[in-house]
Parts: sequence; structure tokens; C-alpha cells
Amino acid sequence: MIIQRTDGAVYAEDDSDHVVTTVVYEDSADCSGASSTVEWRACETKNPEKL
Repeated sequence: MIIQRTDGAVYAEDDSDHVVTTVVYEDSADCSGASSTVEWRACETKNPEKL
């Protein structure tokens, strides 16, 4: 995966084939106001066959 700015500057890169383009990238986040779930299964979804 490559995470890059809209001007092409690369924030992070590994060996996958995916590219994420973003205006702003942070390597941490304040999730203090986010809700929580009791079980991961409540958030599960099937992977798409094709991206």
C-alpha cells in the first residue's frame, strides 16, 4: 500500500498493490469521543471480490 498526498509525496509504502491518496495524513488519532462495541463481530463485513 502506498499512502500519498495529492501532490504525489509519499507518507508510507509497503509491497501491496493499493494506493490511498489523501490531503492530510496522521499516524495517530484522538478517538476519545468515539463509541465502542462489545464484540468485533458487530463490525465485521465480507471483503469485496474486487477493489
